Amino acid sequence: MKNSPNTNLTAINSSNASNENVRNDGLTPSQERAIETLLTARSVAAAARDADVGESTLRRWLREDKNFQRKLRGLREEALSHGALQLQHGVSKAVGKLYDLIDSNKGIEPGRASPARTSHRVARQSA
Repeated sequence: MKNSPNTNLTAINSSNASNENVRNDGLTPSQERAIETLLTARSVAAAARDADVGESTLRRWLREDKNFQRKLRGLREEALSHGALQLQHGVSKAVGKLYDLIDSNKGIEPGRASPARTSHRVARQSA
């Protein structure tokens, strides 16, 4: 009896799952945990340890698994975008405070000059 294409596909999918439930996005719970830890860990080794997966397994996912790469890239882009928005909001608040100080005719007190210079430098570098 010949194997049908569907039978072969089922065998491949079940072997890729490594006895874990594969979710709709094609990732296992271990891969989901690894992605979460990669977003905050200082290294791949630390992320693997925190996600309770082998470092070589995590490196293989990073190198070979397109679904894993896609999900990680999307979440990193989302985090970067969120961080940029927070920075933009902070710079806007700092500039508003500077205008308030200038308009008050009191000038900028010495203790407030350094944060003002730093905010201005960060705003120039991000533009």
